[in-house]
Amino acid sequence: MPIPPPPPPPGPPPPPTFNQANTTPPKLSSSNAKGRGALLSDICKGAKLKKVAEVNDRSAPILDSE
Repeated sequence: MPIPPPPPPPGPPPPPTFNQANTTPPKLSSSNAKGRGALLSDICKGAKLKKVAEVNDRSAPILDSE
């Protein structure tokens, strides 16, 4: 009678739960913190959008006008 093969290796460990996750923010140097603050302020200002005088709505179906 042949010897059975060894069992397969165990699977990977489960992912960490939220309580075990690293939730502390990274420590930034003062120059990185200033650059990050400038980026955040630029994002908060938003983009200037172009004002449109007239809307050209072409979403309606084309009908034959005969």
